[in-house]
Amino acid sequence: MPKTQEDDALKALKRRNRIKRMKTFIVFVFVMLLFVSMILNIVLIYKVLHLENRMNQLISDNTYHIEANI
Repeated sequence: MPKTQEDDALKALKRRNRIKRMKTFIVFVFVMLLFVSMILNIVLIYKVLHLENRMNQLISDNTYHIEANI
């Protein structure tokens, strides 16, 4: 059974569609990784600022207790 041009065209079309889906998936994964990374950076910045404020509060409380004991 010889191949026809229609068979070749159909295979080429399927191949292009498969490659297009793969490219779309790769771009989607890349965008999701960037988005997750950005969210994690925001959470990390928030946590660092919160801990810095807590540390400053503890230092000022400790300084107050030391001065009160003098």
